[in-house]
Amino acid sequence: MPVPERVDFIPGALQPRHCVCHTASMFSEAVLDHFRNPRNPGELPDATATVEVHNPVCGDILKLAARIVGGRIEEIRFLCRGCTTSIACASLLTSNSVIGRSPKHAT
Repeated sequence: MPVPERVDFIPGALQPRHCVCHTASMFSEAVLDHFRNPRNPGELPDATATVEVHNPVCGDILKLAARIVGGRIEEIRFLCRGCTTSIACASLLTSNSVIGRSPKHAT
């Protein structure tokens, strides 16, 4: 049996995490790609809109920040401390497909 990949730091995470990805066979390649290579991680100092949500059941924390100019999303970033799925979903949520859209039509 191959040794699981060890991930010591997840870009975009609220703090470094230690994780052994022994459940990689549970996730699609798209989910794993967004987890391993998150899009738009980090802080957005000049954000005009921010939201932070917590899941009290599992402890996941997600902070989204966006800069909205002229009613359109100009830039969006995230910080996430959570499981593979949480980080991948935050990455997908902030993907370039929302840039230029109104917040109402970004989802």
